[in-house]
Amino acid sequence: MTAEEWYNKGVTLVRAGKLQEALEAHDKATKLNPQYAGAWCGKGATLVSLGRYQEGREAQAKAAELGAGLL
Repeated sequence: MTAEEWYNKGVTLVRAGKLQEALEAHDKATKLNPQYAGAWCGKGATLVSLGRYQEGREAQAKAAELGAGLL
């Protein structure tokens, strides 16, 4: 699958309440395209939802660095 297809899958999984699976999808998206700010946003938000706040902040900072809006 492509960074955007994995990202979209992650968003769908978050909406279904499957946070661990969503994190795996967002992680694949960031690995396939490390410059995809949206995937970093999704990963950060999912990590925060899982209570992994420090990792979530780091992912959100990466998204901001890549040009994503304020989170």
